[in-house]
Amino acid sequence: MRISEYTLGISDSEDEILVLNVKADPQDVDFLQSLPGFAPAYHMNKTHWVSVILDGTVPDAQVEELIATSYALTE
Repeated sequence: MRISEYTLGISDSEDEILVLNVKADPQDVDFLQSLPGFAPAYHMNKTHWVSVILDGTVPDAQVEELIATSYALTE
């Protein structure tokens, strides 16, 4: 989804960025949010979900792994 950086809480800018919300283990959510390219999940339970900023900061292979994990957790 496209969302403003301001709405996501990562800056004061209204510039839109592309993000993907994925479900993860709560311990992983805390860790991921401490890394560049991640933010608290927009409009989701922030204990179990994280937003991945799709600007190239997070490698494609890691995004694919996060999608697979998220899918397994939501089955």
